[in-house]
Amino acid sequence: MSGETGEELNFSTGLTTSTYFRRNVTNTNNGNTCEASSLPTLVTLITLNEGTISQTQTVCGSSLVAPITSSADASSNGAISYIWQSSPDGSTWTDIANTNQATYTPTNTGDLQTYYRRKASSTLQSVTCEAITTPVIVYVNKFDNASSHRITFSSGATGTTEVCNGGDPQAFSTNFPLIASGTVSYQWQISGDNISYSDIGGATSATYDPPAVTQDNYYRRITTSTLNGLSCSVTSNVLTIINGGNATGGTIGTTNPNGVSPSTNVEVICKGDDPSLIEELTPSTGQTLSYQWYANGVAIGGATGISYDPSNISSTTTYIRTTTSTDISGVECVVDSNPVTVLVPQADNLGNNITICYNTMAPTMGNPSAIEGLPYLTFEWYESTDGSTFNKINGATSETYTPATPLTADRYYRRDYLATVEGIACEPSYTPSNVIRIFVNDVDGGTISGDQKICYGDDPSVLGNTVDGTAEGVLKYQWYSSTDNTNWGIINGAVNSTL
Repeated sequence: MSGETGEELNFSTGLTTSTYFRRNVTNTNNGNTCEASSLPTLVTLITLNEGTISQTQTVCGSSLVAPITSSADASSNGAISYIWQSSPDGSTWTDIANTNQATYTPTNTGDLQTYYRRKASSTLQSVTCEAITTPVIVYVNKFDNASSHRITFSSGATGTTEVCNGGDPQAFSTNFPLIASGTVSYQWQISGDNISYSDIGGATSATYDPPAVTQDNYYRRITTSTLNGLSCSVTSNVLTIINGGNATGGTIGTTNPNGVSPSTNVEVICKGDDPSLIEELTPSTGQTLSYQWYANGVAIGGATGISYDPSNISSTTTYIRTTTSTDISGVECVVDSNPVTVLVPQADNLGNNITICYNTMAPTMGNPSAIEGLPYLTFEWYESTDGSTFNKINGATSETYTPATPLTADRYYRRDYLATVEGIACEPSYTPSNVIRIFVNDVDGGTISGDQKICYGDDPSVLGNTVDGTAEGVLKYQWYSSTDNTNWGIINGAVNSTL
């Protein structure tokens, strides 16, 4: 071996085959050279090929994982043994107990992905070598908490609802979004017998609005998660819509249609007065009929007659009569009449307080959306500097008001109103609204330290705060710079009182 002339032999590269080695010793004495060789030593190379395993796979939910097979067993001139390893991330590996075969069938742990590899060991003459295969991955395509997921009616209810023939049923929703490890898609299905279901064309959203009722129908949703080309599906609970038969709610109307444009759907009264009788104009239709009256969506106790005479009210109220038609099988169909509104004119709510900057115009006040019965109201506006003594604003008789000049001090405003019904004033004097205050926020920028002269390239001294800025509320600072005292730009991050 070229260059190896020492008592010991050090290897600079690995061996690629089993090799014998011996050492020659040469002695030269008085010109006479003698040689002798040591006994040979055999360095045996343990050859080990890890083989290959297959294959990466995807399974649904809690399904069994197919065996990870040995595409090629490990090969060696020594005695081979195996152990399998798993990892959640392909970096940190853990031995799997009792896995001493060339193949392995993993247990589905529910983890979204798990890496597996096979470690082969070869032992020859008490020396052991190891080699590891390239890992494969087992993906689990599953839904998060699918057993608790429900499709619902838009009201949040599940199960069965009855809808009159031709009626519009509630749309379908869910109690919470269904999350999966793959890409989620939907398909709604319909059945007439809750046995045989068929897909509803185009119904592929998370929610669904069923059409008008013509028969008993059952609905469900198939949710599919697709991961690595494998589609896994779960079937929802069933929502049932029962055809409640034919019925109509009839029409109702006030016996005193006294509005500006008279209609039996509206009566106008003063606050605290007693509305007129609301009677049936056209009868409800159906089989066995029963009634329930509602005021602003709330059932009125004991109001189960064909007509209804309301008691005194102090605010605008809408009345509806619900008719229930019950057939001989006990199936109910519930339908509503038209609404009748008893309008109580009022303008009590002027809105909330307002804050503006010093010497700026106040916005228009009035909160028109809170006014009820505007055609029956007249107005007067009042102003105050202290919130106690108010002065009438001449000419301010609209439902809204805008101060004519910029404000430099706080002001208080009030809008009084008078309701008139059928030519008669509801009160002997105007009724005041709530009072709102316009806060004028007088912001003073304070002063900063004066001009400086510096050499080119030098840093200016700190620009100090000689007088703090003042204002109502929390002060914030922002510094600007300019080279001409005209065009100013923000200095990013300069938000303290000094620069």
